[in-house]
Amino acid sequence: MRVAIIAPPRLLHLSEATNYHLGLVQLVKTDKVYREWHRTQAEAGHYVILDNGAAEGVVPPSPPILLRWAREIKANEVVAPDALCDFRGTLSLTEQFITEALIRQSFNGNFMLVPHGQDYTEWLYCFRRMRELWSGPRFIYGISRAVERRWDFPVRRSEIVMRLVRDGLLRPLEQVHLLGVGNSLVDIELLADSPYVRGIDTSLPIVAAQHGVDLSNLRGVDLQRLRYDPFESRISDELAHNNIAFFRGLCHDE
Repeated sequence: MRVAIIAPPRLLHLSEATNYHLGLVQLVKTDKVYREWHRTQAEAGHYVILDNGAAEGVVPPSPPILLRWAREIKANEVVAPDALCDFRGTLSLTEQFITEALIRQSFNGNFMLVPHGQDYTEWLYCFRRMRELWSGPRFIYGISRAVERRWDFPVRRSEIVMRLVRDGLLRPLEQVHLLGVGNSLVDIELLADSPYVRGIDTSLPIVAAQHGVDLSNLRGVDLQRLRYDPFESRISDELAHNNIAFFRGLCHDE
């Protein structure tokens, strides 16, 4: 499983540990250094994904604006707009976005579609509908950590992937990306070698270092209580690098 390390604008050197990156559109729009860094990575042949910002509570930009920023940083892939835990809203936003991109041919890269729902039944309906409407090598599915953190009866993402494979809903050439770390690192370990999981993005190694936490020793640490500060640049580089190496090892990202 490939790892994209999400770092604050002033700590982007920590993201250079891998060649797989996810940029947040709200920072791409407002921070020139952040924007140019991601463009440089794309020009160097790294795989760059532009996220729409929904998971951070940002209202996704309109399709033309989101696609414009994707082109600006030469992103390989863009996360289609989604509405957390809302399958109707997500399908509507995704349809508007894909229509804009494909009919106007305004983006030549790939698309990450993110199913949502209030529970697994709604989530699965959204996933099935997306597969009916859009399929092929340009489409990948993102599984939000909201399924673990917002549902009344949370489901591990490893369980979702296994169900999809078991029911023939994920074919050998289809893959998913895990959007963020959920409630436990155990779930990551279960999916580390899955041929159906391409990668994961996370700020956890940086967040942990901001709080002085060593990821290799999490006894008594609640991951959900660690808060990401995009403006905090005072950090132990050694601890951050150690956390990144530990997390990549967990994901078998070599």
